[in-house]
Amino acid sequence: MARAGGGPRRRQAPRGIVYDSPFFAFIRSAYLPTTPWTEPLASPIYGDLAGYPPLFLATGTHDPIIDSAREFASLVEKAGSPTDGYWPAGMPHGFYFFPDVHPEGDVAFERCREFLAKHLSH
Repeated sequence: MARAGGGPRRRQAPRGIVYDSPFFAFIRSAYLPTTPWTEPLASPIYGDLAGYPPLFLATGTHDPIIDSAREFASLVEKAGSPTDGYWPAGMPHGFYFFPDVHPEGDVAFERCREFLAKHLSH
C-alpha cells in the first residue's frame, strides 16, 4: 500500500472488476496477519532499494494498488534501477489475466517481454 494517504485509490477501487476495497482489505489481512506492513520483507516499498533489480510493473488505474505501484516504481527509479510502468486507464487489478477480454493485457505482456529482453541480455 502507498505509504501515506491513499488518495485516488479510494475513489477508484469501487470500479475494480476483480477486487473491491473490502475484499482487498481482507486479502491483505490474510497475507501476513501478524507482520507489520512496514516490514520490508512484506512491503519492499519500505526497504533499502539501492541495487534493486530492473522493475516492470503493470497496474490499471482502477486497481486499488495503483498509488502504491506508482510510488514503488518511482522509489526504485530514484534508487538508480531501470523501471518501466504501464498504467492503462480504466483497468482493474489483474487485467492481464483475461486474454481476449482486455487488449491492454496483450500490451502489458509485450512491454514486459521487451523490458526483460533489454535487461536480461547484458
